[in-house]
Amino acid sequence: MLLVLVAGAPLMANDVVTTGDDLGADVSSVDGRIAMDLAGDIWTLPASGGQAELLIDESFVLRRPRWAPDGTALLYQSATSDGNRIWIADVDSPSPRLVNDGDVHEQDAAWHPDGDRIVFSTDRDGNGLDIWEVDLPSGLEWRLTSHPGDETEPAWSRDGRDLVYVLHEGTSWSLVLREHGQAEE
Repeated sequence: MLLVLVAGAPLMANDVVTTGDDLGADVSSVDGRIAMDLAGDIWTLPASGGQAELLIDESFVLRRPRWAPDGTALLYQSATSDGNRIWIADVDSPSPRLVNDGDVHEQDAAWHPDGDRIVFSTDRDGNGLDIWEVDLPSGLEWRLTSHPGDETEPAWSRDGRDLVYVLHEGTSWSLVLREHGQAEE
């Protein structure tokens, strides 16, 4: 028997569904549902446990599901031979749509707490990964970082004013905080 602790509540499972080295999951802050990437597809699981439901099944590998703040959509990335792309799917009718139409490598997407914007890492200029932000209703995009090396794993503070990310330059790894109106540290 396997004991799993999810969002503070223990769940008992009789079987291990799969094993792997790159499993991603997220818990909805609205109702505690779990979204996970499993065997290259996106699955959801009720907060109370039970049967997992296949939500998104594509011909390419899907990873890193992230719940929208209101629990109505999932943000995730696809991995293909051409690179990673960022997608959004409404949970009630999962017809996925690309966040960007361009042929660029994108990864590590995260929702802004307002639900209208996301941040992600991308290598648009061929000089390493930078953090970009996109306003979903308008489609407007802007670069937030431009350091030598790679900026990855962006995450917003709960109030959406501050941003933290990982900076990798050569053999050095740093956690960088961008407080609203302040210099990075």
